[in-house]
Amino acid sequence: MWSLPDGTPDTKNTVECVYIQNPEQGAWTIEISADELIQDSHVETPELDADYALVVSPVVSGPFPPQINGSSTGSIREEISFTFVTTDPTNSPITYFIDWGDGTNSSWFGPYTSGEEVLINHTFGSEGVFYITAKAKNNVDLESGWSDPFMITIYPPELSVASITGGLFKVKVMIRNTGFGDANQVNWSMSIDGVLSLVIDRSQETSQRSQRMVKQQ
Repeated sequence: MWSLPDGTPDTKNTVECVYIQNPEQGAWTIEISADELIQDSHVETPELDADYALVVSPVVSGPFPPQINGSSTGSIREEISFTFVTTDPTNSPITYFIDWGDGTNSSWFGPYTSGEEVLINHTFGSEGVFYITAKAKNNVDLESGWSDPFMITIYPPELSVASITGGLFKVKVMIRNTGFGDANQVNWSMSIDGVLSLVIDRSQETSQRSQRMVKQQ
């Protein structure tokens, strides 16, 4: 029974009905036009005009678009918390759907109470700027519109050698993270160019050999 945009009007019946599924939030303007006027209902005026009645039934709408709050920056592979909240005009239970902007989504989850703040964590696997959007629906499957995009920038760590100390037998290297992102679960390696001398400590082996000789005696 849902009406379609740019549909064909009914030119035979005196009652025309329009049913809109999931109407958008905000003010609506309704324009009425007559296909044909057969009789002038107001002979006291020079125009050919007629009365009409307009009835707008109570609308059962979906929830309002969710609001998203959280940090605007984060690090790769860091668990970041966000809050999502919206209300339903009939105070129906609400479920949420989140598009994280990185090619993944949450699928529908819930339900939650209307007006309840929902805390959800997400981890981004790459650096960049991501736009998070969400929508909600109530217990009769009426959906809200999409939320305003929430932008978050994910930074990578930047590792650099802060200092190198030591001498012939021992080298100590200090690695420092000079980037914005936290250095969590970062794979890194170090190579040494030049001549490397290896000194093998054989005192442990000599001690063990002496103990074996005592036992054999």
